[in-house]
Amino acid sequence: MPIQPEEALSRFGDFCDSLAEAVARERADWEPEPPPLTVVMSRLGRAVASGAQGCSETDLKPVFELVESLLTDGEESVKDAVATGFLESLLGESSAGRLDFRKIAALLGEKAVEYCREWDEFTGCTTPGLES
Repeated sequence: MPIQPEEALSRFGDFCDSLAEAVARERADWEPEPPPLTVVMSRLGRAVASGAQGCSETDLKPVFELVESLLTDGEESVKDAVATGFLESLLGESSAGRLDFRKIAALLGEKAVEYCREWDEFTGCTTPGLES
């Protein structure tokens, strides 16, 4: 059975308090309606980007294993939100100079790398760490 949106958000929140807080803040901002999944994933991406500089590869690896799992086993809305929310947020933070993408590039799974390279091609960017 594909991973559903609530389960995906719960799994991110299991990693650390800052990710759980990012989900909770987004939910509070949108009350009484549920927030769009892509918006929550974007906030999670920014949270990971802001914390990545102070994290070790060991700390970050499970997050990116989850990302790959969601891109592989998530229902379509989850796959779309991870790509257009989470990954594009990381790429945007890199383009803005707030994330050294090379720190996380080696942690990305095959599907995540493929999407990020396609996004670079679409936008005309070259993100450090994604070179072929």
